[in-house]
Amino acid sequence: MSGTSDYDKLVLQLKYNGQLIVVDCLSCDNSISDLKGELFKITGVLPINQKILGLRTINNTPVSDFTTLSCLVLKPGMKLMLIGSTQEDILKVNNTEDTSDVVDDFEFKEEDTQLHSVPENIKKVTRRCEAYRPRKLSEFRDGKKLLVLDLDYTIFDHLTPAESAHQLARPYLMEFLTRAYVHY
Repeated sequence: MSGTSDYDKLVLQLKYNGQLIVVDCLSCDNSISDLKGELFKITGVLPINQKILGLRTINNTPVSDFTTLSCLVLKPGMKLMLIGSTQEDILKVNNTEDTSDVVDDFEFKEEDTQLHSVPENIKKVTRRCEAYRPRKLSEFRDGKKLLVLDLDYTIFDHLTPAESAHQLARPYLMEFLTRAYVHY
């Protein structure tokens, strides 16, 4: 018997640009590269520009283009996410010549730094202060000071492309939090 039977076929669901894409022409013997080829046919996103989120191997090794689909943890009904831009969209961005909105921020002007006194900003801050209702997440610890941390860049880097929240954590975050807990 040649070819693959319907039993060997995988049905993969991916979200791309808010749309559900179904790839049902691959078997367990195909690779991530084959999947990317099929996704290129459907979306027009070149395989080199594709990032598929939600892929995990059975033995937790890194996923590469050569990883076979049989090595992945794929549950029925599981939805993966495809991120990437078509070549046409990339060329549109690269060919944009309108630079009229570029601000020369090397020359500081006093009026540019007086944002705290703009009436619109004062109204926004006042409205948010009135609407905000703080919640106590845990009791204060006797003899310890309060430590307030900014989430972006302090706890995690929200601009880094990552497949899991753990990968977004800043370097040495856990060591920092462990040491800070002693004093705060």
